[in-house]
Amino acid sequence: MKKITIISQYWEPDLNGDVVRLKRCINVLLKIGFNVTLITTIPHYIITQKAKVRTGLEVKGNLKILRLWTPKIPHDSFNRRLVLYVWFMIASIIPTFIYARKSYLWAFSQRVFSTYSCLLPKLFWRVKLISDITDVWPEALINTEYASKNSFRYRFGKFLALIAYKTSDKITTLNHAMAKLIIKNYRVKPEKFVILPNIGNQFNFQEPKFSNPFIVLYYGNLGKNYDFEILLETARIINDRNVLFIIKGNGEQLTYLKKRVKEMNLNNVRIIARLLNEKELQTLIQSANALILPMKPQPIEDVSFPIKLVEYFHYGRPIIYIGNGFPFKLIRNYNAGLAIKERKPELIANFILELMKNKEKAIQMAHSAKNLASIMFSEEKLSAGLKKAFS
Repeated sequence: MKKITIISQYWEPDLNGDVVRLKRCINVLLKIGFNVTLITTIPHYIITQKAKVRTGLEVKGNLKILRLWTPKIPHDSFNRRLVLYVWFMIASIIPTFIYARKSYLWAFSQRVFSTYSCLLPKLFWRVKLISDITDVWPEALINTEYASKNSFRYRFGKFLALIAYKTSDKITTLNHAMAKLIIKNYRVKPEKFVILPNIGNQFNFQEPKFSNPFIVLYYGNLGKNYDFEILLETARIINDRNVLFIIKGNGEQLTYLKKRVKEMNLNNVRIIARLLNEKELQTLIQSANALILPMKPQPIEDVSFPIKLVEYFHYGRPIIYIGNGFPFKLIRNYNAGLAIKERKPELIANFILELMKNKEKAIQMAHSAKNLASIMFSEEKLSAGLKKAFS
């Protein structure tokens, strides 16, 4: 039985895009016969949660989980997150060295830092190192306005990324557009890349019910890379109690959003910040008539691919996407909703009102989104990619 040692800063009960991706990858790896050791931390992504999880080793069949202690520092600034990245990178070096012998090494989250945790065992044990890149870093810092191209932060980040990409035997990433960006910027050999798409839960498809009110939903992280102002402007233009905009999530912009909703006197916007269990979230999403993903302008295209967009496709709802790059092309090509690059709230408002009137069009787009999910973001595609990466 092949062994894989995975290094990931985040794991359940913490919940973010990295955890969702890793959980699905591990489930597939176990199905196809791998023995998996996960080196991770105690919960710290949401520091208010009271999960009783301690440091130490936990064994669940062919899955071993080794949890390391990590400080519970709020994830509310770049510098604090960087402290956590570096802490885990250093703390995981020795455990990785111990477990890595006769094993594949898969550097998962966070960013390129987990790759550095693997360099010592790679050199000493001569094992294969695979790095998973879901954000092309540090290019992602440009898009989130944490760095400029002339800053030391960006230039040093590129140096770190170059070493990580060059020392990896293989690189797993989300799509060919992201692979091309790394190949272009870092001159990495194309044959290193294996595409591992994010996949969604296989929900039983239910067509939109067109209840009153007509619900437009965003759910996920309220981070700096999302342009919620355009969502609020759209709500103000429509100004109709028969259309309800729901924002479900938590993060850096939560306080700002609550303040703006009050300032703009938006009675048709509802914010849900509390943590929902899986059943509650599924019920909320199935109540939606359309799903919206408002990205801020991306100076560098295709540095990432939002995992929530994959979930959106699997739920089978018309998608409203504001942004560029690969997601824009996908939605346009499959006619799965409205995809625009510019900030045009009037256009979004008109599209929503058109969906309300034209149920046939809305249902057709819903089916197109679900079809797109089954073609591009299936467990079969992920399984084939994992077999290729660890062969």
